[in-house]
Amino acid sequence: MDVITPNARKTCEMDYVLDKRRILKDVAVVPSFNIGSDHRLLRAKLKIIAEVEKRTPRSENGRELRQNINEAELKEAIERQDKKVEEDIEKDYAKLTSALERCIKEAEIRPVARRESRITPEKKKLMDAQRMKRTPHIRKRR
Repeated sequence: MDVITPNARKTCEMDYVLDKRRILKDVAVVPSFNIGSDHRLLRAKLKIIAEVEKRTPRSENGRELRQNINEAELKEAIERQDKKVEEDIEKDYAKLTSALERCIKEAEIRPVARRESRITPEKKKLMDAQRMKRTPHIRKRR
């Protein structure tokens, strides 16, 4: 989309983000960040609705991601984080992403360790006895 400035001296190209769920709020340009082109970095607040996000956790190939997170612990962990804004935007971004990863790791519900086998030794003995009743001509090899 081309935009002409009010004095008609410059023509600019506008880049924008289409968002179906309207989660982007308060979008602003970060003026001090140089990325080496005429594009500028945007900073935005996200409004995430938990019920919608619970229904849509997908990986790149479309399969469901199974990451169980205790929401109360996640909120608590986020509130405990240092909320100072750094002068350097790169340091600020690195600090934010590492803090979010730590919070998610803290709030993650670990799956219960499975037993080696679902069949207990007692059940195995019963199954062997039933098998021997049905097939007496086959000897048990062990």
